[in-house]
Amino acid sequence: MKGWPEALATKDFSHKWNNGCTVIQFLLRPGVNNLPSALLVCTQLPLIKHRKKELRLTQRQSINPNIIKVMQDKNLFSEQELEQEFVTVKLGEALEADERIREHGYDYTSGNPAVYCGTYRKYNEGSIDGAWLDLASFKDYDEFMEVCRLLHRDEEDPELMFQDYENFPRDWYSESCMDEETFDKIKKYAEMDESRQEAFDDYMDTRSDDDFDSFEEAYCGEWDSEEDFAEQLLNDCYNIDKMMGSLSSYFDYKAYARDLFMTDYTMGEHGHVFRAL
Repeated sequence: MKGWPEALATKDFSHKWNNGCTVIQFLLRPGVNNLPSALLVCTQLPLIKHRKKELRLTQRQSINPNIIKVMQDKNLFSEQELEQEFVTVKLGEALEADERIREHGYDYTSGNPAVYCGTYRKYNEGSIDGAWLDLASFKDYDEFMEVCRLLHRDEEDPELMFQDYENFPRDWYSESCMDEETFDKIKKYAEMDESRQEAFDDYMDTRSDDDFDSFEEAYCGEWDSEEDFAEQLLNDCYNIDKMMGSLSSYFDYKAYARDLFMTDYTMGEHGHVFRAL
């Protein structure tokens, strides 16, 4: 900041400048008529030109005449553009919004649950513009929805379209809607380790139920086969060798397992077993 006009050393300006976000909010305040400040802002012309398509614009008459002159001299906009519209503080807001969206971007190596967020309007116009968002990075549902709308701030009232998903149960995916209850379930699912997620996937597949408390109550563990589970269950409950002696080797664990899993237990695709509640 050394050597810069003192007027630019305001907190709301300088922290954005240091973050690479050129904000001309100060220059648009009533009573400001500071040509050196305007010239300093214009050192970031390439950035402003690059982001011009994302800016909201206001009428020329609301802007300091000195700033208009600098922008004309620097050829930032054509005379015709300057006659109709001018860059406002929305430049800073646009850049800050982009940074916030990047904070919630999805890294496919993380294994976190994620959705690809577009809109129906863009899709119907032949565009799939949007972004992958890491659902585990949001503190709550409201923040998630806010970032989705920031992502599509070029639409007045974006109708969100979740075009794809990763790393959470298929039953929770909806293209057109994700309500708060579902979002909270996905967040809780993301907090499980990989083995527990696999068990929960088996539970949903075998029970058509996504209640976490019921899952915990029903879960027995993981076995290689139904027969292995039946053998351990029998040995945990009875000392079959003591009861039957040498005859224990003739016990039909396969038939016993078949009876158990007809009514009292289920086993998922990954070997996780659940008792009937």
